Amino acid sequence: MIIIEMNEGKKAGYELNGTILRIAGREIDLQVEQKDVERKIDIIENGQYVANIIIPPARYKTIEKTETIDGEQVVIEVQEPLDVNTVIIQLWAVKEDNKIEGGI
Repeated sequence: MIIIEMNEGKKAGYELNGTILRIAGREIDLQVEQKDVERKIDIIENGQYVANIIIPPARYKTIEKTETIDGEQVVIEVQEPLDVNTVIIQLWAVKEDNKIEGGI
């Protein structure tokens, strides 16, 4: 993951296990959230931004099947697994008086 601290101050804790991201008391399966276009997920607690999660668009690989349908070679596109190293997390400072539930 690419971590960007957007400003100075205390940030919410986070944990990544495979493609499951836990942040601010939420659990997000990044693979499930990945679509054909870039996704941006905003995490907001108590009216303030805690984090922005930016998931790059899905990538596909072309596979040619050996069997044919009506004499035509079968070509399919298969979504590649998410490379979590390409996910961007922008972390925002949280106010000391705002407790973030489930920091991780």
